[in-house]
Amino acid sequence: MTVLKDRALACLSAVALGDALGMPTQSLSPDVIVQTYGPVMGLLAGADIQPYAPGMPAGSVTDDTEQALIVADLLIGGGGHISPEALAHSLLAWESQMIERGSHDLLGPSTKAALEQVRAGADPRTTGTSGTTNGAAMRVAPVGIAWDTSDTDALLDAVYESCLVTHNTRQGFEGAAIVALAVSALLDGQTLPDALYWAVDEVDAAQSINPRGEWAEGASVLTRARWALSLVMAARNSSMQEVQVIMSALRDLIGTSVATAEAVPCALALASFYADRPLDGLLAAANLGGDTDTIAAIAGALLGAANGSAALPADMLATIAAVNDLDIEGIVEGLLAVREAHGLPATLEAGVEEGGASPQGRFHYTGQVIVDLTMTVDHLPEKGGDLFATSHQMCVGGGFNVLYAARQMGAEVIHHGALGEGPMADAARAALARQKVTHAGPSVSGMDTGYCVALTEPDAERSFVSTVGAEAAVPEGAWDDITFRAGDVLHLCGYSLYHPRTRVEVERLVRRLGASEVRPRAIVFDVGPMIGEAPADTLALIGSVRPLWSVNEREALILGHRLVDECWQTPGDRRVLPEVAAAVEKAAAVGASGEWDRGGLASFLSRALGAPVLLRAGKRGAWWAREDEALAVPTPVVEPVDSNGAGDAHAGALCAALAMGESWESALVLANCAGGLSTQFYGPATCPAREDVEECARVVMGR
Repeated sequence: MTVLKDRALACLSAVALGDALGMPTQSLSPDVIVQTYGPVMGLLAGADIQPYAPGMPAGSVTDDTEQALIVADLLIGGGGHISPEALAHSLLAWESQMIERGSHDLLGPSTKAALEQVRAGADPRTTGTSGTTNGAAMRVAPVGIAWDTSDTDALLDAVYESCLVTHNTRQGFEGAAIVALAVSALLDGQTLPDALYWAVDEVDAAQSINPRGEWAEGASVLTRARWALSLVMAARNSSMQEVQVIMSALRDLIGTSVATAEAVPCALALASFYADRPLDGLLAAANLGGDTDTIAAIAGALLGAANGSAALPADMLATIAAVNDLDIEGIVEGLLAVREAHGLPATLEAGVEEGGASPQGRFHYTGQVIVDLTMTVDHLPEKGGDLFATSHQMCVGGGFNVLYAARQMGAEVIHHGALGEGPMADAARAALARQKVTHAGPSVSGMDTGYCVALTEPDAERSFVSTVGAEAAVPEGAWDDITFRAGDVLHLCGYSLYHPRTRVEVERLVRRLGASEVRPRAIVFDVGPMIGEAPADTLALIGSVRPLWSVNEREALILGHRLVDECWQTPGDRRVLPEVAAAVEKAAAVGASGEWDRGGLASFLSRALGAPVLLRAGKRGAWWAREDEALAVPTPVVEPVDSNGAGDAHAGALCAALAMGESWESALVLANCAGGLSTQFYGPATCPAREDVEECARVVMGR
């Protein structure tokens, strides 16, 4: 079973599990739940006092699961779309069946009111304008399975189709949209906290451009969702992590009623708090009081999609399948067929030379994302002194600049670096979510993401003070599950080698790559300014998988010195080391900024390393050498205003272009153009849009 199918299967299975666990407690108060059942610790039958499910057998599901399966069937039959007439007809037919069975657990208030209008002859497209309850959110998980996040507008259109008949309100749509987007992002590999924040931000942005759903009085789902997630984050970062404290806060501040603005934020908070403990999260929902079955079903969709089937109790799932005669696997296969049909990669266009294209892949980044705090000052403070900055800015930086450039170029980007818990990590997650970067790396508890304070004086001299945080604490084995496809590109960052814990994981990943039959299309080793301090054994290990060594002029000279002086083993021709030494000596004699044979040094380094080398020389362009082949890569003529981040723009654009199937020659030109154009803007993350980079490349190549 593929990871995607397993997560999708777990998503719908956990919807049913949460629903069944919450069935006997729905609409009851916490005190009555304890008096009637004691704390719910498993599947229970509905007690006689249960107003909606008296006497229902243990493991029975309710309208939450059954309506989700109705939506799934309509999506499969409609190729990912749902007609209002078909949804209205299916819900009316389902209600009739429930009445025939003698069920008390029928339609929710919004759905019932809308369908009464349909029975009276109203157009189903007009009947949902007062539906603010959680019915749309409880049944929407199949939409997140059927549509991927590559086209969020199309995904949101499908969500709106599922809401239109019964919940065509701002609250109804936004609650359902958050759940569907988060499910889809989790299937794509995002972690739970990242997926939830990204989904809320994405729905907010979409609503500001193309608002869906009629205005209705009531609280904002988006605002309350952020509030609920912040409550959980605050609890994680304090000593007050007792479950009862969290549950009381959700009941008293967020609410557990059938209102979308209460149920959805509450479910998001539970999913975030119990991110890697799905059963505990669903049991907490069942004991919470209020609309327990729906809150647990929504939280189940998220927790299942995040953790996969192995994290769910197989015995409980077997009971639920038997009691309700469910075939979830067949439904999942149909939904994934829809997802595949709508998720085919677009045809590659400009810049791909005849015979030079490769299958479209993904860009995997293992470097560090941190936060930059920049201030301009008249002068540095004296020891013990104090002064005010004349200006300041806080932005996410470090490896984020590379990821930003890759997304500007249109690549699918996966960040495997570690993030922490706290305000800096929150800022990093939000920035990644805004750029639709999937964070598949670990979340390190107990420490925040690091940050760098930069003080800039009037003469442009900059002084830095940096902290080391979660980004340098990648847990052991965190990258063991990274899988590559033939068209993928992997970026290794030289800064990672400075941190012992992260360096060990880089070495572990490289060893696995060396033994693997499935390799990325390209491995790019951006050596960075720390090349002088990286252990020789680590450099030799990385060299064994023959990456592209990407260096600027200074880094090329340091690398050349180390090859000659330390004689560490490489797959290349060591007989060329005298030529490397001579080229480095010549550069040192004229100065790094003088005129010397940069292409020659790139060629000698490539032969010595037994791998391609890219030597970047700013406005002079770049030189790419591979075996006996050397290529001067042209660059645009620009008037730079800020070179900060140009190397990151180059790296991100290069990796993105390669991952999207460009030939090496085209990718190198695009990268040079991205790096050059980025210097015309202030700031570190300034890579322009792909169309601007491509137009620049056409000019540079004289096309």
